[in-house]
Amino acid sequence: MINRDLIPEAHPHILESPGYVLVLRRGIEDVDRESDVARIALEALHRFSAGFCRPLTIEISSVYWDRENDLPILGVEPRYPKRTLRAAEPGCDMNISPIWIDEKVFISNQMASPDISRFVLDAIADDGSGMTTCCDSIWVTSSMARLPFGCKLNDNGSMTVQDRAWLVDHPTVVRDGHRWVCGPLDITSNAPVEFIVNRQFAELSLRIGIHWSLWGPGGSGFSEIEDRVSALLAQGWELDEVA
Repeated sequence: MINRDLIPEAHPHILESPGYVLVLRRGIEDVDRESDVARIALEALHRFSAGFCRPLTIEISSVYWDRENDLPILGVEPRYPKRTLRAAEPGCDMNISPIWIDEKVFISNQMASPDISRFVLDAIADDGSGMTTCCDSIWVTSSMARLPFGCKLNDNGSMTVQDRAWLVDHPTVVRDGHRWVCGPLDITSNAPVEFIVNRQFAELSLRIGIHWSLWGPGGSGFSEIEDRVSALLAQGWELDEVA
């Protein structure tokens, strides 16, 4: 069960890394095609984030995969093993650092779910090598999250949050009639919500890191997190860890 302990606070606060962490797992031993494995991962990201959290970058790692032994093939790699899809106009002054050097960067005008799916599936498409390409990790370390209704804003539209010992006025942006917060910014070192999907042997793991107390236990947005986790459990994922 997810811990529902209340967090007393005068202002929402930034949760220091790693934040409030949920880890879910799903077996893929009966999935034959790597494209279907990728679709399972993408569907999980979409089900959790749709209408609530928008990735502003997607970084993926791809490898050649030995399906018989369920292991990556060492010593040879796809042409672009590290790829990034980045929002053309994130709408806020982001401070984004790449995970890997020599990433191949692609730009998306919308960062909509079909754009993200196409980006990932293109990375593992048949490249003529005769080997199977696998997406072994997907990272979302910059994102924007929709604020729960009723959040108190300052006159200039910013929101006062506590970051360790300091109070900072964090900017918000308006999208689709709602207020959203973005990250990482110069004043905050993490996205409001981060995701990491890893493929290890016959299993996918989904790590969700929540860095604002609004969506942690006791926060006004926590019920939405619970609902979205429940949706993943209904799709065959298992909740493995809460920290």
